[in-house]
Amino acid sequence: MTRPALTLLLLATLGACATPDPTLYTLDRVAPASPIPASQGEAIALHRIAIPDYADRPQIVRATDRVRVEKYPNAHWAGALDTLLTSALAADLRATLPGATIIDTTGPIPAPANAIPLSVQITRLGTTKAGAAVLIAEYTLGTGQPPRTLRLHAPMATDSAYAYATAIDAMLGTLATRIAQATIPAR
Repeated sequence: MTRPALTLLLLATLGACATPDPTLYTLDRVAPASPIPASQGEAIALHRIAIPDYADRPQIVRATDRVRVEKYPNAHWAGALDTLLTSALAADLRATLPGATIIDTTGPIPAPANAIPLSVQITRLGTTKAGAAVLIAEYTLGTGQPPRTLRLHAPMATDSAYAYATAIDAMLGTLATRIAQATIPAR
């Protein structure tokens, strides 16, 4: 076999092994059931959401039980998951707390000096055996406040990356509502 023919055969073999481009997913704002009016001049500085190490990858993965993590085939996040989560939660908070200034501190805009710091740590992001998405998060709102833990579930119509991303959107919307409700005693 000649060298050019061998090269073409090798390229054809490698091309046959190539996987298709992955489908990319992002997260989006969920309209709140009922907005909670913010106090005049209220500002919240949302810090980057911390996520479990197993979720910090381009592929869409989910914890399926205490020790197993599975990935959705050929499905990737369109950006860093912690950034997508932070941006979506900031948008949810803006919709839930109209009139408040919500600053995503991962961006270039500085938070006002009077901004209430908000830190969120997701400790579990996955699915249940019953086919629902689950998000367990701790958050602190304000300086020196004890963390609050929330366990959220959202139904998934199918076991797909699209249904999983949509369920995460819904759970972030619920998280935004719970955080907004937590601002009421501070007023």
